Amino acid sequence: MKIHFDAFGSMLMFLPLLLAGQTIAQTNKAAHSKVKVKKAVPDHPHVSQYMRHIALLYLDETDKLLKAHAAKDAETADMYEKTLTRLEQDINIDLDSDPCSVSCASTKDFVAAHANQSFFNLLQATKSLANVMSLNFGYDGSDTWQVSSPGTLTERDNALFGQYFSCKAIVDTAIQTGALIVNDDCLTPHR
Repeated sequence: MKIHFDAFGSMLMFLPLLLAGQTIAQTNKAAHSKVKVKKAVPDHPHVSQYMRHIALLYLDETDKLLKAHAAKDAETADMYEKTLTRLEQDINIDLDSDPCSVSCASTKDFVAAHANQSFFNLLQATKSLANVMSLNFGYDGSDTWQVSSPGTLTERDNALFGQYFSCKAIVDTAIQTGALIVNDDCLTPHR
């Protein structure tokens, strides 16, 4: 049994609906040019360019930590854990120093500030899930990794894998597009 999460497959499933919605909207707009047509895709909180760049650095250090755990190299894993802790402290300082974290000039500024904080929280949760998978199952962060004894996985283990891969897909999407689109699969704690 190979556990594999295909985020693009899930997104491709909704592509025909999106295209149909856009086609209908364009047809509707052409037929009724004075009628205002709603967007086919809802607006989502937007993660800043800065946080997207920081996330790449954070994920790179997380990958190094996972590889050290998989190699059972405790000294190197400890070094990367310390690096991630310092990086988290720096990010928290940046987020806390944003004057908009207390009061914002506009609703748009408020949403932007809180999207960055929410994204960072999601990034930390994703790292924690990956860390558990690494320590418990030898997960090394690679796309080709497989469970060595899939028959021994419990329902809880499978839920953990599902939650991690769901959160990882959200993080990857936010890094690529800036849109923070969270789903219940990521928010549901593993049991």
